[in-house]
Amino acid sequence: MTRISTLAQSSLLTSYMLGTQSRIADTQVQVGTGQKSQRYDGIAPDVSRLLNLETQRDGAKAYVAGITTVQTRLKLMNSGLENIEDIANDMKSLLTSTINTQAAYDGAIWNRADDVLKQIQEVLNTQDDSGFLFAGARRDKAPTDLTYATINAAPPFPAAPAGGPPPLAPAPPLTLTQIDQIADAYYSGSTTSSNLSIRISDNVAPISYGVTADAEAFKFLIAGLHMVRQANSKFPANPTATTDIDQAYLQNGLELISKAIAGEPTANYPAQAQGLRQIAGQVAATNGVLGTMLERHTNFIGYTETTIGNIEQVDPAEAAVKLNSDQLALQASLSTIARLKDITLLNYLS
Repeated sequence: MTRISTLAQSSLLTSYMLGTQSRIADTQVQVGTGQKSQRYDGIAPDVSRLLNLETQRDGAKAYVAGITTVQTRLKLMNSGLENIEDIANDMKSLLTSTINTQAAYDGAIWNRADDVLKQIQEVLNTQDDSGFLFAGARRDKAPTDLTYATINAAPPFPAAPAGGPPPLAPAPPLTLTQIDQIADAYYSGSTTSSNLSIRISDNVAPISYGVTADAEAFKFLIAGLHMVRQANSKFPANPTATTDIDQAYLQNGLELISKAIAGEPTANYPAQAQGLRQIAGQVAATNGVLGTMLERHTNFIGYTETTIGNIEQVDPAEAAVKLNSDQLALQASLSTIARLKDITLLNYLS
């Protein structure tokens, strides 16, 4: 026997040393990664809570992504609505001035109406990366065609005689049925009552959003502009012919455009309608609801991220102190074992 020791003492020291080495290895990983553990068993008491929080966070992120996409669409729609309302107001002013001064042909107002319709068509055919915005659920095809030929070749207008100018028909003022027929001619998008919707939260019914190009305000506006365009019976073959202007068409066009802007009752259309201003308000209100829910989800994501971080992540300062302490303990264990190896019976007796 060369050492004064026991198997129990040696085993105990070795066990302590191995335990310290294991803690050091774990703490080094924690310091390097910032995570308490690389496996769920390292945070066993909090695993269930962690998984629930991660599921709720991911769900909130999905809602945020969806809401953000729809808000972008609504922003584009709102910009288009503002553009159309500005165009309609300008045309209303021009018509009012023209009718009041009896200079119906001055500046070829029917030609101006045709240009305005082209601008409106461009807005109503706006698209983003997912499709046409004013087409409802059917987003793969441009929803409007406001060309003279498309509208005037469909009911309520009779077919143009071969070789001659299109007839001045139907006679103003247009009926609501005829306005709907014009809409049927120019619009090819979705006609379902709930075209687009988005789910904004669990246990909350989806909300509808957006507007289609066959909305009431657009119907009145486009019908009114077409009646102005019809005021010259030779349009589009000879739009500068001043002798063919028809004041009744201009008057009906002005009434329809005014109705489209504000939706208020007029002489020939006494029922309240949804005008461009009401549509813009509806879009803004929907965007407000989405903004509120977006803020809630964003705040909740922030809360879950903080809580998940508290479960998964270590305190760097605390981990560094623990690592230093364990390293000192390991050094002490190794030093003790080395000293025990040097203790022999001969040394003891001397």
